[in-house]
Amino acid sequence: MSPTELEQSLLRLGLEPAEAAQLLGVTLRTYRRWLNGEEIPGPVEQAVRAWLRLHDRRLPWRPDSTAIAEDDQNQIARHREHAIDLSDVIARVEARGGPRTPWTVDRQRNRATLGPMEISFYTLANGGFSLGNYTRRDGSPDVQRDRELIEDAAYCIAKEFMSGPVTLVHHDRPWGAGTAKQTLENFPSKEAAIQRACAAMDAGEFHDAFIMVGNQPRLDKLELRRECQRRKDAAAALQAVAAYVLKHSSIFARDGARLWSPDQTARQKQQIEAVGTKINALAHPTLQGAVTYEQFESLLGDLHKLGFFPETELVSAVARTFV
Repeated sequence: MSPTELEQSLLRLGLEPAEAAQLLGVTLRTYRRWLNGEEIPGPVEQAVRAWLRLHDRRLPWRPDSTAIAEDDQNQIARHREHAIDLSDVIARVEARGGPRTPWTVDRQRNRATLGPMEISFYTLANGGFSLGNYTRRDGSPDVQRDRELIEDAAYCIAKEFMSGPVTLVHHDRPWGAGTAKQTLENFPSKEAAIQRACAAMDAGEFHDAFIMVGNQPRLDKLELRRECQRRKDAAAALQAVAAYVLKHSSIFARDGARLWSPDQTARQKQQIEAVGTKINALAHPTLQGAVTYEQFESLLGDLHKLGFFPETELVSAVARTFV
């Protein structure tokens, strides 16, 4: 990294020389020597490039205000190391073409899940996050074996922490159909903007919509349209499973060791239909991005306990829309 590149990078980050020196753990005199041509150490370049990568993705990278105010160099160094680690993870996942399988991130419960796997995380004082514990319900967790999956989880969590005020941009006519009027709508979160876009996606004067965070695109028009279609497909797939359950609720596996009375059969049928009704109730909140595959999977487990097994093709259709 050249002195000019260092200076321009820190300007992009909005850092004054004194603050830059503090966050890099050096004196102001040392920082000025770098600008005057002295070789810039590798760890410094690594930290600055990590900050830039997080900054460009609208992820917190500065230490919390208390650490800065108290000049707590131990805490500042930990933040610096954390920024480098997270930046490296993001770079590796993006180099692989993104997460192989998206994790479901629950900001309220501070956890990310993928089937039987779960990773907890902590919200840091600077607005970022730190990974917590990794567990599996299907066996012993192995961090080395599952390293790429854990990195995918960190990437998905980071994407959630990019959420914040966003702008939905749309036009009154399709691109290429003449001069289009552009409309900008601000929303407190990405999810709110997606819901608005999905509701209006097929309206006559709503075209080529995309979502911006600051001056950076968050979802381009193709990604946004795919997400809206995915939600529609997921809702339809859930309704298809529910319809199958309600139609075939009298066909279930019976314990061959005993005879079933008409009352027992009716109660079992009623319980199966109750689960089918719950699956159907998931369809509408799915359109709002408020349903996870784990919720469906839990209800599917309830059906299996009752001896009822929906067609594999219907279940697979639900899984595909959530993946």
